[in-house]
Amino acid sequence: MRVEDFQAEIKRHKENIIRIERAIAKLPEGKLSHSVRNGRDVYRVLRDGKYVSVNRKKEKDYLDKLIVRSTLECRLRDEKKLLEIALSIEEKYKKLKLEYDEYLSKHLDFENVLKDYYNENDEKYENLLEPDAHIEPHFKENLKIRTIDGTCVRSKSECMIYNALHDNGFTFKYERATKASDKIYLSDFAIVHPKTKKLIIWEHLGMLDNPEYLRSSIEKIINYVKAGYIPGVNLIITYETKDKVLDSQEILKVIDLYLK
Repeated sequence: MRVEDFQAEIKRHKENIIRIERAIAKLPEGKLSHSVRNGRDVYRVLRDGKYVSVNRKKEKDYLDKLIVRSTLECRLRDEKKLLEIALSIEEKYKKLKLEYDEYLSKHLDFENVLKDYYNENDEKYENLLEPDAHIEPHFKENLKIRTIDGTCVRSKSECMIYNALHDNGFTFKYERATKASDKIYLSDFAIVHPKTKKLIIWEHLGMLDNPEYLRSSIEKIINYVKAGYIPGVNLIITYETKDKVLDSQEILKVIDLYLK
């Protein structure tokens, strides 16, 4: 983490405190006590220095506002505690002398070597790439083409996409089980966008000359859209026909357009 991260957290807590205080100021004064007796809610309010029972039905509007007030006051206390902690940590963090950035600045070529062995985002966003369901890959015998890291994929085009994602340091998973509408698809590639940290699905449609494949591909895209995967937003689609073959330059253009 950087000092800027703590400052952003401090700003967020301060804004929350102001927002909550403004909301509380619009509500009536009063203290509320709530308990459950014999399965029934019992409400009491502080009047003339004593808590007295009130009828929820008769004083619903007033009680609702006191419920909101007491809940927001609880949230306000928490926000003030969190702000105090964040301010304390920021102060201590400023005094730390960290070596990592300075070390890499002195050895510029080290970072490129490091990326081949360690990517700190891999574990952080691993849960984002967890499958929506656990299913076995279809037609395992077609997983014949070996990628740069030894993973076996189904086509030369998938191999090119895989290697390009790998070489550019993306956190991704091949054939992730993705729920779309009432179907489960083994998405060709599930990728964590490096800036937004959102899940991106990349489907490569490699046999669009085949009418049955084309029909199932259209159905798949429709189901993706129903599930919130929108082409050009969080769904990348590339395709091939006999006359139009995917090449490495096109893959890099797609990466630059949608993932950088």
